[in-house]
Amino acid sequence: MTIANPKRSQTPAGSAPDQRPGLPRRAVRFLTAAGRRPAGFSEIKGDVGTRRYFRGKDPAGKVELLALYSDGDEGVLDRWMTAHRILAPVIRVPEIYVADRTVPAALIEDFGKVDLSSQVRRDPKRAPELFLGACETAALLRKIPPVLLGDLNPPLDAALFRRELDVTRSEFFTGLLGQKWDPRRRALFDEWVFRLGERLDALPRLTCHRDFHGNNLFAAEKGTIGVIDFQDLRPGPLGYDLASLLFERDALGVVDDELVEDAIRGYARALGLGVSDLTRAIGLCRIQRGWKAAGTFARQVRRGRRGYSDFLRRQLDALGSLFEESGDFGTSIPDFLRNETARRKPATVSSSSSKRRHAAPKKKAPAARHSRGSSGKIKASR
Repeated sequence: MTIANPKRSQTPAGSAPDQRPGLPRRAVRFLTAAGRRPAGFSEIKGDVGTRRYFRGKDPAGKVELLALYSDGDEGVLDRWMTAHRILAPVIRVPEIYVADRTVPAALIEDFGKVDLSSQVRRDPKRAPELFLGACETAALLRKIPPVLLGDLNPPLDAALFRRELDVTRSEFFTGLLGQKWDPRRRALFDEWVFRLGERLDALPRLTCHRDFHGNNLFAAEKGTIGVIDFQDLRPGPLGYDLASLLFERDALGVVDDELVEDAIRGYARALGLGVSDLTRAIGLCRIQRGWKAAGTFARQVRRGRRGYSDFLRRQLDALGSLFEESGDFGTSIPDFLRNETARRKPATVSSSSSKRRHAAPKKKAPAARHSRGSSGKIKASR
């Protein structure tokens, strides 16, 4: 549903601030035009990004979210809306109540205050139920041919991977660690990034969420997994979303070897792939995605968001374990990169939680090994 676009006046420099602290005037106008009470909306904490979120209620008392984009970011809202239309027939995404690209803002369904990562932290016994359900949801994206995405976003290809890892060089190695590379070390890094990109480009392509981790997933009604933050939907290499889901952020502390093996088997079965081929693809994606995440987390730490220090430490620990036990999948990673992950393993983060999780799952009896809870296994279909 889209409301009529209200006229927006330009706010002159030096004018009075928005009347309601935390809620910009354009948001007040948008909510009023949509029949909501602006005073009933309060800001909630978001993750990395420029969007701001406010939680409130519709006239019937139903809780909903206001997603407020930065002024001039209507293109970001456009991409989110387009991705929503593509995903809605396949996976569970929030319902859109009202949207207006001239604000730009949208009133959307609220999946709740507790994302998948938070639920697992509260009750680790639910990890198999929730993460296997999330893997099933990721497998459903195979039903969306990459060609259907059109020019929504640039593909996850070697060129983009090189740009992302150059951010890691500047934010992590130069910015956070203060390293100054000589031309030879920079050349070694660039050559390795090129080889890694070539191997990733050779993998099968499918539709990827791009940030498919527990902070963007929710246990929705009827056992479904709800997905948010999908405006970066794009073609990418096999295994990319699983690398993000199983080997980043809070997953590094709660997803064990056995659960990873179950997830890889289930995903491979859904896509009709061999487990060893999928494992290798995930390993390559983990290397690129892991170093890319290190750059992202380093940037947030440099901006004063100290909570990302733990994410960064865990990410380096996971990369070190991967290189130690499975090698670099033929990418010939320079020793100075490998050594950086080895020397920075923190004593407070056990590597046992990530140990062997990159290895091909061993054949085991088909008996169920995880309790799914009284409500049954989380399903992925709508």
